[in-house]
Parts: sequence; structure tokens; C-alpha cells
Amino acid sequence: MKRVTSVGAAFALILSVSCKENKQKVTQQSEKVQPETEVVQTSGTTFSNETVSSLFNNYQELRAALVQSDAEQVQAIAAKIDNEVTAQQAALKTTTTAMAQESALEKQRVLFSDLTEKMEPMFKESLASGTMYKQFCPMAFEGKGGYWVSTSEDIKNPYYGDKMLTCGKVVEVIQ
Repeated sequence: MKRVTSVGAAFALILSVSCKENKQKVTQQSEKVQPETEVVQTSGTTFSNETVSSLFNNYQELRAALVQSDAEQVQAIAAKIDNEVTAQQAALKTTTTAMAQESALEKQRVLFSDLTEKMEPMFKESLASGTMYKQFCPMAFEGKGGYWVSTSEDIKNPYYGDKMLTCGKVVEVIQ
């Protein structure tokens, strides 16, 4: 009888460990889905300039693709942004073109940091209503740090994706 009880206890232990692993996988999968719903939330943020509004929405999609660590999606969205950028925005166009052509995720993330630096002033100047959050990860780029703009106060780090999804902080609330 002791043997049956021991075997039953061992089986229950294995089953409980397996369930915990499955719960972790489900949690990780649900975290990866979150950025897609975040993009929908951009509708609460409006801009005085229609072009900037479109660029902002595409920027949010780009940020979400980086959170997902999806290099192909990053290229596709960067190409959309590149098509919207005018010739007068030469510095911005250089970055979006490079990002659309780059297939390496880590290089895309470096370009995203440059893109953020160039687009943030445009977003701030044209914001008509809603709230944006300037966020910062101090560990990005070997401790130099990296900024991004989000429509959510929740941190979803585009520089590390699921490796360090919530690493960062809100450094400015823009209204």
C-alpha cells in the first residue's frame, strides 16, 4: 500500500510541476499578445496634423513589433513609415529607409532609438488631445539607455522584448 501511495504522490508532484510550466507558458504568450491591443489604444491620442497622426500610429505598431521581437514585421512597418515620410524630412527618411532594409533585430532596435529621438518632438508639437508616455530603459545599449514613446503607462520594452519586458520607467507624461 505504501508503494501505491508513493507512486501516487510522485505522479501528483510531476503533474503539478507540469501545470506550473504550462501556466508560465500561457502567461508568457499572453504577455506577447498585449502589445497588439496596445496599438488599438492610440485612438485616444489625437494630433493636429493628419500625417503626424498616421506616423504616430505606425510608430506604435513598430514599437509593438519590437516588443514581440519580430524583425520581419519591423521591416514591413518601417517601410510603411518610410513611404509616409516626405523628402523635407531627410534625416527621418534616412532612418526609416535603413530600418526597412535592416533584418537584424538588434540593429533595428538601435535605429528605433534614433527614430524615437527624431519623431518625439513632432509628436509633442502636434498633440491635440490624449496622453503619451515617454519611457526609458536604463539598461539598453550597454547601459547608455534608450527612450521610446508609448500610449500606455505600462512598460513594454522594445529594446529587450520578452527578455526584459517590463524593464524601464515613465520619465515624462505628455499631454
